[in-house]
Amino acid sequence: MTIRMLVLIMSLSLVFHSCGPGPKTFFVQIDVSSFDRGVTVEEVIGSGFVVAGYTTQSPATREDALLVRTNLSGDTLWTKTFGGEGEDYGWAVRQTGDGGFIIAGYSDSFGNGGNDVYLIRTDSEGTTLWTKTFGGEGDEFGWDIRQAADGGFIIAAQSDSDGHGDIDAYLIKLDSAGNKEWENFYGGEKIDRIFSVQQTADGGYVATGISYSFTSIGPQDRDGYLLKTDAGGKLEWFKTFGGDGYDVAHSIALTDDGGYLLSGYGESFATNGARDLYLIKTDAEGNEQWTKVHGGSAEERGIKGYQTSDGGYIAVGFTDKNRDIYLIKADSAGDMLWDRTFGRNNMLEFGYTVREASDGGYIITGHQQSFDGTNGDVLLIKTDSEGDWQNQ
Repeated sequence: MTIRMLVLIMSLSLVFHSCGPGPKTFFVQIDVSSFDRGVTVEEVIGSGFVVAGYTTQSPATREDALLVRTNLSGDTLWTKTFGGEGEDYGWAVRQTGDGGFIIAGYSDSFGNGGNDVYLIRTDSEGTTLWTKTFGGEGDEFGWDIRQAADGGFIIAAQSDSDGHGDIDAYLIKLDSAGNKEWENFYGGEKIDRIFSVQQTADGGYVATGISYSFTSIGPQDRDGYLLKTDAGGKLEWFKTFGGDGYDVAHSIALTDDGGYLLSGYGESFATNGARDLYLIKTDAEGNEQWTKVHGGSAEERGIKGYQTSDGGYIAVGFTDKNRDIYLIKADSAGDMLWDRTFGRNNMLEFGYTVREASDGGYIITGHQQSFDGTNGDVLLIKTDSEGDWQNQ
């Protein structure tokens, strides 16, 4: 066999390995500036992924909202930054029906005062179409956004400008051009925050976060907070979840039986470490059906979770053990099937969003940073259906 024939056979073998059956996997560090953070990832169906977060030249300089578009292999196609002279953060991104993107976060460069909810609408190439801010004289932070069935948008946020207490959960409904249709505040006399929102089958909305006002045990208790509104933002009911400790529900997902999955972490029912990752399944009325706790001897925090196509659940966060990204897969009853950690020596890793990809694998974003916090990169990790990855 000649050398040329051997090289050809090896090349064909590599092509088959990369393009053969099964999800493509990768572990990519995206270096835009000195410190970059990925918060939310979405699949752009058939053509790659988009990540929202923020970037800064150094811990002493201002942040800009960040949008990164990659191909299916995790290679960066383009990056865009958004902001003014102050601090501007991207916290959630969704692909819109026209193929563009909508980013929600917060800004003190623009708006009425302090931080305001910051909304950026782009085309499919990340070029800005319009920006909006929402808020009063205090501080407003935007944490999540969804496109509604009518083509408009719903934002989950928090506000200390108006409302009932020190900080209130804050929902904003917009039309497709970003004009405010309504806003509403939810909570008691203390601090109540929402981090995640979904539209429900009846046209209303559910959102989840943390409540200091409505607690299950005592005044020092902190509970996961779930609220349901009608289509116009009127509160229909709310629920709290937790025991005598710090418990938070960071995200909400719809389940195929009409109920909800809450993902978060807490102290009250931690079985090993100081805090463990929680999965809470409710029915359509927010009544708890089961709570499952996952974690080891360290502290594990759950940030985002979803129902998977097999009826089970996937959730991501991070663990104090080696400070790595922490990924769990559970069955339909919330019992763990497997868990995985992702990290590299001498660095800290944080996981913020996981989604099931169209090829059956999982896409994760977060960030990696040095122990002194002076530099960091966006992480984009693609696994197979078992949560494993290898260089391809």
